[in-house]
Amino acid sequence: MEYWDSPALWAENASCSASWLSAYAVCMERANLYAAESAPLLVLDDLGCELESRANAATLNELIGVRYNFGRPTIITSNLTMSEFSKRYQSRMYERVLQSNNIIDTGKESMRLL
Repeated sequence: MEYWDSPALWAENASCSASWLSAYAVCMERANLYAAESAPLLVLDDLGCELESRANAATLNELIGVRYNFGRPTIITSNLTMSEFSKRYQSRMYERVLQSNNIIDTGKESMRLL
């Protein structure tokens, strides 16, 4: 089994302290946003499941911008395609994710159903 095929092992195997937060939780509480911004390693789970609004998009853009500027590693999980991602979020966020990350497309099949 590949390491990246087992999300439950990511935080357990990380060599640094990792935080695991959903995009929904980050948008709902400022304290979660600040914790996500400062985490040495962040797993941002279920991007795209939060309510679609300008305020939430701005919050997530701030999070990605801070992590990008400080070079903090971020793992993002989402059921969005890259095309859906680029339409839903600001171009700066989309470009930062493309520039600083390896994109792993697991296909259309949900990993939850396997």
